[in-house]
Amino acid sequence: MHTVYSCSHPVDAHLIANLLTQHGIEAQVFGEFLIGAAGELPPGNLVRVVIPDATRIDEALQIIADWESCEPFTI
Repeated sequence: MHTVYSCSHPVDAHLIANLLTQHGIEAQVFGEFLIGAAGELPPGNLVRVVIPDATRIDEALQIIADWESCEPFTI
């Protein structure tokens, strides 16, 4: 498994994992249950999005970068 995204909130990780899945890249979220063990301390980037296929790491990173560079939608 190869980590392509790290964060401190499971919601963010699942959003990225679903984004990658929509692009045909198998992705899983690891560490989402470690947040509760941190208690009041800042947990850092314990939550990770991982993919099994090393040949698609660059593609996954580009998809994530493209998503992060998007302007937020406003009404």
